[in-house]
Amino acid sequence: MSGVPYWVEICGYIVAAAAGGGAAWKVVKWLWSTVRSITKLSDDLSAFTEVMPVILSIAHEFKNNNGSSLRDVIDRIEEKTDAQARESKAIREMTEAQTSILNRLPCKPDDSNGCQIRT
Repeated sequence: MSGVPYWVEICGYIVAAAAGGGAAWKVVKWLWSTVRSITKLSDDLSAFTEVMPVILSIAHEFKNNNGSSLRDVIDRIEEKTDAQARESKAIREMTEAQTSILNRLPCKPDDSNGCQIRT
């Protein structure tokens, strides 16, 4: 023996084994965490590949394709709305012009005697 009591040498081996076991446990924990991350990534990728065709079909609806896509329908609605807004503006301007002309007349039409002097 080297002059160190046997029990101290045994304690040294136990401490070394514990330290080695602790390091080994850290490696096992890291490996387990990595495997779980890879499994989750695989599951996420699997879910993504299932959803991707649906996403692509929805994206296709937002591109013009000569009348049948959702984008074409939205464009037609927008064109009709713009046309109606222009018609409404023209009617409003005509009505304002007619009102302006009528307001400048010296008399206003009346059902009973045709024209009544304004007071």
